[in-house]
Amino acid sequence: MILWSLFHESYPQIWLVGFLAIVGTLSLSYTRARIDPKHRVIFDKGLLSIASRDIRLFLVMLGGVTGQVYFCLLLIAILTNLLVFYRLVYSYRYLRRKTIQPKSALLAANMEEDVIHTPRKVSRRNA
Repeated sequence: MILWSLFHESYPQIWLVGFLAIVGTLSLSYTRARIDPKHRVIFDKGLLSIASRDIRLFLVMLGGVTGQVYFCLLLIAILTNLLVFYRLVYSYRYLRRKTIQPKSALLAANMEEDVIHTPRKVSRRNA
């Protein structure tokens, strides 16, 4: 698509837009593979699935049929990189929340450890 756009259209920065579209597509797949399986469901529904494989293929088909490949690549680059950025921000916030626990949760965890690890007296019966 990049080569077709380069030879048939005269828009600026065709190589850059094509490169960003490819990088966004690969990064989208990579971030999906690295997300915890229980959190993948969040990105499969609604507006967060706007750059899914089906949508990207539809945009490629639409750009090829209309002859506006440059705008198709531009839209793919924008959507995929925005979604990758959102996934990174979500993961950062989730991991930050997971590592920084409130004091009450830490106190409760320490109290549970004290209760669990408290040695008990063993009673022996003489038979």
